[in-house]
Amino acid sequence: MSTDPFTRLGFEPRFDLAPDAIRLKAVRTAARLHPDRATDPVDAHRRSQELSAVNEAAAELENDEKRANALLDVLGGPSASEDKSLPDGFLEHMLEIRMDLESVIASGDEAGRVRLSEWAINQRASYKEKVGQLFGEPGHAIDASIRTTIRGELNVWRYIERMIGQLNPEDPLTTEVPD
Repeated sequence: MSTDPFTRLGFEPRFDLAPDAIRLKAVRTAARLHPDRATDPVDAHRRSQELSAVNEAAAELENDEKRANALLDVLGGPSASEDKSLPDGFLEHMLEIRMDLESVIASGDEAGRVRLSEWAINQRASYKEKVGQLFGEPGHAIDASIRTTIRGELNVWRYIERMIGQLNPEDPLTTEVPD
């Protein structure tokens, strides 16, 4: 059984997967694998494990950032643990924003929280677009320098996701679950 979420659900590795297509594949695969369709306990157990893996793959592909990380892995790009690079000045900029965030949270400044949340959500959209453009068309070869550039963009995107989660912990539609 492949650990690659694209293969597990029968997708060509690509960044631009539609959420509806992912859900449809997951539902169809789940129906086929459901343990109740097993003829014996060993088969039921195997189906249950495969079903769990399918659900994990679907969750990974439905999350834009996690899908990008999975695609970069499939394409042989560096992982976040192998390459922690960030743009020059990024950490200093984020430190300023985080100080603003802490002040907003400590003071209960709802307008400030909304302002920072909107900024972070716009940043997420910007990084999603950049990464999508860098991946290009499916099946297109991506050289090592582009894979490294994608990793850097994903490293920044992770910071943005963490900030969104901190700003909107109660809203599952605007937050992504941090790793």
